[in-house]
Parts: sequence; structure tokens; C-alpha cells
Amino acid sequence: MEAARRRAERKSDLKALAIVLVILLPLAFVAWRPAVILGVEPGALARSVSGEVPGRHFAGSCRSSGNDTWVCSVIDSGARSGGSSYQVHTHGLGCWDAVQAGRPLRGLATQSSGCIGFFDALSPL
Repeated sequence: MEAARRRAERKSDLKALAIVLVILLPLAFVAWRPAVILGVEPGALARSVSGEVPGRHFAGSCRSSGNDTWVCSVIDSGARSGGSSYQVHTHGLGCWDAVQAGRPLRGLATQSSGCIGFFDALSPL
């Protein structure tokens, strides 16, 4: 009788765990890669690109050039140049590759890559 009750409790615990996992795993995936659900949004892409490019700078803006290609500006706070533009190609899961457009500027990477994350997508700034 006691063994049957323990088996029933264990089975109930496993069901509860399965329900929690079915709810939490998709939420965790969306938090990890929000662009899968939200799509690539210009502000989120700009924050992501500027966050991955080394140096002291601020997020500029991004505009679509079509076919998963964007032009994003990065404003360099420590240089007289003002910043640079990057040609950005987005691909699966909200990830991207960027190449500096025009002449390379000292202090900014000529290439970078990354993925749009939770704080990029949901940041109000």
C-alpha cells in the first residue's frame, strides 16, 4: 500500500515537472533569441551591433536594404570621426554578421558578429 502511494506521488511529481518544462523551455528560448518571434527590429539590431563592436560608443540606427541586409550606424563617443556605418547581414535566430562600410576607422572593428538578445529587443533606449 505504501509503495503504491509513493509510486503515485512520484508519477504526479513527474507530470508537474513535465508541465513546468513545457511552459519554461519555450519562454527561455524566446528570451535567448527574441528575434525568432519578434522579428528583426531596427532598434534591437542597432543595440546588438553597437554592443558587439569593441570601443566606447552608442547605438546609432539601422535601416533595411532588403533581403536580410541592413545598414547600421555606430556612433563612436571617443573619436572625432563621429562613428561608422556597417553593412549587416541577418540570418537564422536573429544572428548577424557586420562589415564596416567605407574606410576603416581606428578604434572600431572592421568586422563583427553576434545575435539579437533579450535586452537588445526589449530595451526602451
